[in-house]
Amino acid sequence: MASTSQGPGEADRHGWNSLENYRNIHENRLNNHSFLDPNRPQTVAFDFFTIGGDLFVQVAGEIYCLGGIVVEVEKYLETYEANSGQIFVRSFSYRYNAYITGKHNVLRYDNGHDFDEYHRHVWAIETGAEMEERTITRSEFPTLGEMPDELEDMFFRRA
Repeated sequence: MASTSQGPGEADRHGWNSLENYRNIHENRLNNHSFLDPNRPQTVAFDFFTIGGDLFVQVAGEIYCLGGIVVEVEKYLETYEANSGQIFVRSFSYRYNAYITGKHNVLRYDNGHDFDEYHRHVWAIETGAEMEERTITRSEFPTLGEMPDELEDMFFRRA
């Protein structure tokens, strides 16, 4: 699967976590973030599937933010079962795409081209013109819970 090589002393924030803890963190962020639209249900769901006897998890759906901003989520997690029977997960494929409803993309993070190559794309809020496309490290790649923070900064805390 994905490489998890980090620089010296760097912890992998996208590393192994129990499925239970992963889901709790996810649900806590979606239920408590002030930038998410309280009038829209969040549709991100966890779906389990197997390939060649290995269990995987797809996390996919939409996160509705204030101001008509939507984050499309599609990520895949590999799994392993500990001796205790507890399931652990680690993400290896990511796509978080934020757009203004009826307009254009504003922010995307992905690694769909290569599991070990991460990208950040930024478009101008006003025009939709692409302003940035750059390769980033795994440690720079945000967690899904950090996407609303960055979008809130882009739209409401900009100078």
